[in-house]
Amino acid sequence: MRMNRYKLYCIFFLFLFSVLKTSSQTGYELSKKMINAVNHINTCKFDLVQKERIGNKMIETRIFTKIQYNPLKIYYKQLFPQEGVEVLYAKGWNNNKAKVNPNSFPWVNLNLDVNSEIMRKDQHHTLYESGFKYIATVLDKTLKKYEINASSLIKIIGSENYKNRDCYKLLFENPNYKDIAYIVKKNETITSIANKYNINDYMILDKNKNVKDFNNISENQVIVIPGDYAKKMIILIDKTSYLPYFIQVFDDKGLYEQYEFSDIIIDPVFSKDEFSEKFKEYKFNK
Repeated sequence: MRMNRYKLYCIFFLFLFSVLKTSSQTGYELSKKMINAVNHINTCKFDLVQKERIGNKMIETRIFTKIQYNPLKIYYKQLFPQEGVEVLYAKGWNNNKAKVNPNSFPWVNLNLDVNSEIMRKDQHHTLYESGFKYIATVLDKTLKKYEINASSLIKIIGSENYKNRDCYKLLFENPNYKDIAYIVKKNETITSIANKYNINDYMILDKNKNVKDFNNISENQVIVIPGDYAKKMIILIDKTSYLPYFIQVFDDKGLYEQYEFSDIIIDPVFSKDEFSEKFKEYKFNK
């Protein structure tokens, strides 16, 4: 009986220690752990369900992705809605263009600029921004921008089980978020402005209906841009790896984009030809 009580006391104190340890961490501290964990990734592969607001509709895409960050190499295969589309990019290879197997007409591989209109169609982001690092960088820069009040912008709002992963649930709210008028400088593009102010270029395009594409602006033109990347973000961070498995981004209209990661493998060892069109699992030459 005493032994049973002893075991119960041990279990209770271990549980209490776990609770106290979790509660002693702030949302800001957890976000920094997430950013640090993401920045230490060299290679990864994962499945992704992305939902992005294009016009007034949320467009869903499902993809399988492999990434090597240094030097940058990316392979992804679309699972939905255009099943079988393959994209391969490796820095310094193929004149720095992406090789695309459309798996449909014209039934030949295409070599496309990553920033081209066809590669950006119905996409918030370019191939360069694939994976975890982009959104982690966006959050990091935003917290640094509001460094004095950063700890009050992000908080833990609970825990949640996401696809059998025990996760912290973080809420980022930005009371400073608003649209601002911007005067275009010489040689600027929508994308260069977005990179300069840590915002999304597609969102700028969406806010300015008179601007037809990412290069369709001129010096001294007045456009509207968001002051920050997001008005609100909800992030589920795995309690073991500190990786963001689920991300929602909101603007002044509501949900802007959502990313659901699963089957994540961190730092897999890729073969020498893993990012080659000749890799046996790919269909670029079939």
